Amino acid sequence: METERNDECYRASGKAAWLRLILLGPFLLVASIVVGWGLSTAFVHGWYYRIVTPAFAGIVVGVATRWVVGLSHCRNKGVAAVLGGMAGLLAFVSYYHMHMIAGITGCGIGSACRRLAGASRT
Repeated sequence: METERNDECYRASGKAAWLRLILLGPFLLVASIVVGWGLSTAFVHGWYYRIVTPAFAGIVVGVATRWVVGLSHCRNKGVAAVLGGMAGLLAFVSYYHMHMIAGITGCGIGSACRRLAGASRT
């Protein structure tokens, strides 16, 4: 006795809702910059553990990327991969830049911003 087998499954269309992706993109940028700031702060204060801290930061950026890709209904794997790669690169570059600022000024980026805000009032 033969039975019919229906092997249909989900197949990505390769489309992306570009307007949603553009509107949600700034949230991913902010999340990546905040992760970079967190990595810099952890390093300056001695809380940076070589494996755990970057792994946690990568998970946070990955979850933010997944959230943006999911809410924007992006079904294109290439676009999603480029978006995630750019978010991770931005987190690393912002960490590097904020750590450089902390090394030059002798304090973190938040302290430098507060100092600049106080200096502009006088």
